[in-house]
Amino acid sequence: MIRLALIGPEMASEYSAISSRVVGATIVMADTIEESLRASSDSIDAIVTNGPLQVETIELAANAGKHLLVESPIASSAQRADEMIANCDRYGVSLMTGQAMRFLPEVAAIKESLESGKLGEAGLLRIHHWGAARQSDIGRIVREIDLANWIFGRVPSEIYAAGTVSEFVQLHFGFGEAMAVIDFATTPSDKSGYFSMSVIGSTGAAYADDHRNMQVLFGGNQPAAITTSTGNLHRLAQLQEFVSAINEGRSPAITGADGRAAIQVAEASMESLSSGQAMRFVAGEYAQA
Repeated sequence: MIRLALIGPEMASEYSAISSRVVGATIVMADTIEESLRASSDSIDAIVTNGPLQVETIELAANAGKHLLVESPIASSAQRADEMIANCDRYGVSLMTGQAMRFLPEVAAIKESLESGKLGEAGLLRIHHWGAARQSDIGRIVREIDLANWIFGRVPSEIYAAGTVSEFVQLHFGFGEAMAVIDFATTPSDKSGYFSMSVIGSTGAAYADDHRNMQVLFGGNQPAAITTSTGNLHRLAQLQEFVSAINEGRSPAITGADGRAAIQVAEASMESLSSGQAMRFVAGEYAQA
């Protein structure tokens, strides 16, 4: 039985309602990683927390033998992420990047359709995401970037970004003969968000959005809509994957290297946005084309 520590009020609110449904784990709460290690280091096996984390904090937890699930972005830069991954490797603990969007049922179905060959080779990915502003410029776009890397199985070879991160940004990624277009806009606080994703492959196409099972009602006045939601099922699936990977002694589905790759692409996107120049991936690094 894996003993998990959820760090901070945000993690508690996101996972506490579903924690009892995780198979093979028990849950405790703590305010900080340091507090968790001081108060109950011998009674926990793994830590779930928000990123980005300081390298020193990761080393402290890894040195204590604690596996880590860190919400994306896991670090403030790709260089910092490299140091974090190296620390976890040194002490033999797992580092999973928290990216619950991969576990959304509609997103997982598209990925499964690609892997099973139903769509053929992915040629175009299109993502729209309207939502609340996130904690940092990189944090604002990194999860959508991870989806693109995941769909194509690699980082883009060319990047061009346009817009303003505070309000609207559009990313254009080249993946050889394939491409992705991603846009993210800040939604006013009085409006609901929206997410859609489509993939066109060589033999088929798939589309999904988060306005699932919408029912339109007409009652004599303005039409209204009732939508259903999967709630926190995607977060439950993510937490279960973390626990199962530890229990089975294998790497998690989303590794620290995946988190690092998304940060690297996000950094290059931000450079393209500020410079107005395209970026090209050469010898493992991005530089202006």
